[in-house]
Amino acid sequence: MIYAGKRNADGKIMNMYRLLTCTVLIASCSPETTSPSLNDTGVRNLDIGTTPADAVVPLADAMPPISDAAVEITDTGPTPQGDRPLVRRVTDHTINQVINGENVGRSFHIMAPSRIDENVNYPVVFAFHGKGGQGRNFVSSMIPFVDAGRFIAVLPNGIDRGWNLGTSPARPDDLAFVDSLIEYLRQFRGINRERMYALGFSNGAGLVHLIAANRQHFRAHAAMATALIEGNEPDAYVHRASFLSVHGMDDPVCPYEGGPGRVRLNFLAAEASAQLWARQLGCPLEPSESGETEEGNRRFLWSPCDEGHRVLHYGVAGSAHSIPRSTEGGLYSLIVDFFEASP
Repeated sequence: MIYAGKRNADGKIMNMYRLLTCTVLIASCSPETTSPSLNDTGVRNLDIGTTPADAVVPLADAMPPISDAAVEITDTGPTPQGDRPLVRRVTDHTINQVINGENVGRSFHIMAPSRIDENVNYPVVFAFHGKGGQGRNFVSSMIPFVDAGRFIAVLPNGIDRGWNLGTSPARPDDLAFVDSLIEYLRQFRGINRERMYALGFSNGAGLVHLIAANRQHFRAHAAMATALIEGNEPDAYVHRASFLSVHGMDDPVCPYEGGPGRVRLNFLAAEASAQLWARQLGCPLEPSESGETEEGNRRFLWSPCDEGHRVLHYGVAGSAHSIPRSTEGGLYSLIVDFFEASP
């Protein structure tokens, strides 16, 4: 469904929040039906130009080896909509995009359950990596949910392992890339196109903000370790969808309170960013719930918003640019539960 929003009476809130900015790099920033507890080291910091040796999750470590675990599938032309079956586990795909006058192959991965139920139309979660990362970084985090049949995952790869947030005309148009991915999925059966969601970390979270402000693809969005960029703020006509943000309060790359970061882009402070999303999505002016969680994190909820959506923000105490996977009982469980609760 495409939601049509209404403009709020007081559009001047935009100017106030644009002043709360920080100059920053937005560079990356189980078969059981219940979600597992994830308590390892967390989302890794891929923002500062170095990639830890263990940052890329090898497929062999992520799941048992199978013969079709990495089938390379190149798009060779249109397939009748809904006729192509999903392939279990992880498959590699490529579509073409014209970049600076040249055809460039854009790669991505689709994760499906190890046992596909032909009677189920699965929701879809897009996961956008941080600067220096790649789509497969999400494989180990997505496996428990995918194999439980809660969704299939689409894991795109950015050009030069990063995403264009609309600030560089010479860089690829990544909004158009996302549009093409959505179109590509139409050929598959077993997909619920009415229940699609997007999450991202740091630079990938910046792309999620951009998608949420400019596209109507997703029912809910989740941004980890990045706030809105000045100039990319949503307006009051933005597509109605729930929004979750999770941000480390000791983040040196994109400071939680705003102010100078490590490089060039200007970002809103984390709570101002969440409040602006709430304002533009027709939520109450003040949070309906606010306070500190049992873990000592800040939590703000704006609800109800237009169309029954919500805006939820966590400020993670003691966390830098990485977010521990154990946050609030499991970072990815928190995100997936938020997605599933969206109208």
